[in-house]
Amino acid sequence: MAGIGFRLREMATRKTFSEWLKLYTYSAVIFSGPWLISIMALAALAVFVLPSMMEFEVRIFTVIIVYIYCFSLITTGTIQLVVTRYVSDQFYMKNPEAVVPTFVGSIFVTVLVQTATGAIALYFADLDLLYKIAALGLYVTVSVVWIEMLFLSAAKDYTNIVLSFAIGYLSSFLCARALGIWFGLDGLAIGFLIGQVALVVLLMYRIFSEYRFGRGFNFAFLGHIKKYPSLVVAGVAYNAAIWVDKIIFWYSPSGLHVHSIFYTHFPYDSAMFLAYVTIIPTIAIFMLRIETDFYMKYKSYYGCILQKAPLGRILKRKEEMIDVLRDAWKTATIYQGVISLGSFILMPWIVALLGIDPAMTPVFRVAIVGAFFHAGLVILLILLLYFDFRGSAMFMSLVFLLSNTAFTLVTTMMPMWTMGFGYMASCLLTLVVGYVVLAQRIKNLEYLTFMRQPLR
Repeated sequence: MAGIGFRLREMATRKTFSEWLKLYTYSAVIFSGPWLISIMALAALAVFVLPSMMEFEVRIFTVIIVYIYCFSLITTGTIQLVVTRYVSDQFYMKNPEAVVPTFVGSIFVTVLVQTATGAIALYFADLDLLYKIAALGLYVTVSVVWIEMLFLSAAKDYTNIVLSFAIGYLSSFLCARALGIWFGLDGLAIGFLIGQVALVVLLMYRIFSEYRFGRGFNFAFLGHIKKYPSLVVAGVAYNAAIWVDKIIFWYSPSGLHVHSIFYTHFPYDSAMFLAYVTIIPTIAIFMLRIETDFYMKYKSYYGCILQKAPLGRILKRKEEMIDVLRDAWKTATIYQGVISLGSFILMPWIVALLGIDPAMTPVFRVAIVGAFFHAGLVILLILLLYFDFRGSAMFMSLVFLLSNTAFTLVTTMMPMWTMGFGYMASCLLTLVVGYVVLAQRIKNLEYLTFMRQPLR
């Protein structure tokens, strides 16, 4: 998050209460704003458009949108961390002119691969041709957005990035509303696609404005797939782990068959969505601390190593870095504990407000606890990647994927009240494993840092 982190660190130097309030607000918007805007757009469609359509059309549209977000995120996971690493290397080597060609090359690969995989998947879906074309367009467009965000994470113009998401999803809402009312399901999908294409164009403009150097295509990042296979596995495994429990419940005996190959599980999906909302403030606060206080100590520590400073000074910088990390972890735990506890207590009122069956309250509470552990494992994974412990990040992601798969499969064979316990147990196990791994790596940080250097 180089560019955004720089802007946050600049704001953090101003010590007034209003500036700190603005700082935390911006942090929350930066790290979760686009996701929240997309959710609000879908919710607005549900309120203002979908009630005027047939229930069958409503279900197909909402479920296919979820499938698009799910599988586009998993499939693009193959290059997300690889592209991020390649671009980071170019910045480190003071080669910014490679950014735009790499962006163009990665978009070309994404469009080509996602068009092929999406077309194959939709071939088996019993939908009319026009809707298949619109769904394929959405699948490819959303995949492109994921890649664009990799490059925008190093941008400084975060205000216009969030504004681009707002304009894109507002366009999706307005176009889908107009075309959906007049042309039904096909119009709804095409209207939503129009707004997403507008979002892609706006984000592309921001990228070209931020990085004015370089032309043409650059596919050199593909070489990083062979060089850093652990990043490929980690990217796919973590994204798949987030969705695997939902997919299992979709196709479980309690899942709801919507149409053709599409299934859903409303109680479980709703519980997970609300649970994920609760961890947004904590992740934003922790990332703020990482990009401000921790970054400075991190930079100082590795600066001492590069300057070949005495071991005593290196160890002192390490202790300072760890102190900031402990404090950030403590702060994140307290904030998330308060939010999770409050949500747990208020869940019956929240469920009633949303018009959900009160009998599902226990499932929502289990999801809240699971999300509490999930926030911790996300933080640990970020730190492992921050220290470039790629193998450990891959191992942690695989533990999350395999345990979530196994535990969730077990709960589908048990009574309904156990729903969500598989996800919760998986998050707890992965959190413990990740904590042990990170603690061991930090304990031996000097040894690992020097031993990983090439011999000259």
